[in-house]
Amino acid sequence: MRKAQLGVEFFLVTAVIIAFMLLLYTVATGETARTRTLDAALLSKTLVDDVSFAANYVTLSGNGSVLHRDVFAGAETNCFFYDSTEKAIYCTLEEEKMREFGVSGRRVFGRRLFAEPLMQCATPLAPGWYRVTTEQYNGATVISCAKLG
Repeated sequence: MRKAQLGVEFFLVTAVIIAFMLLLYTVATGETARTRTLDAALLSKTLVDDVSFAANYVTLSGNGSVLHRDVFAGAETNCFFYDSTEKAIYCTLEEEKMREFGVSGRRVFGRRLFAEPLMQCATPLAPGWYRVTTEQYNGATVISCAKLG
């Protein structure tokens, strides 16, 4: 009787452990997807803020000023677009992923720009590293992109 009871207890404990592992795996998988979406949004925000800062700095510095920034464009985002009503550069994310966080839009905006830039970057940027050059030329702020590597 004692051996049978130990065998049953072993299987019950094993079943509880397996159920707990499955639950933990399901939760971890969902959180990983949400973390990836948040990482993409943060990467986009960092990218557009960095380029917006460079554009504003060059605009305030005057004619002939140049500033280079090395930035990374992620695979989950579509970057560099300019919104003339917001006066800002933005990236877009997949809308269905953003709904999980209660975000109605899918745009990630950078800082407000002092002057409308001339964008000489292919949009959307392919994933990878870019050297973004912002320069003030004849009163216009020009933003150009060159893929690194």
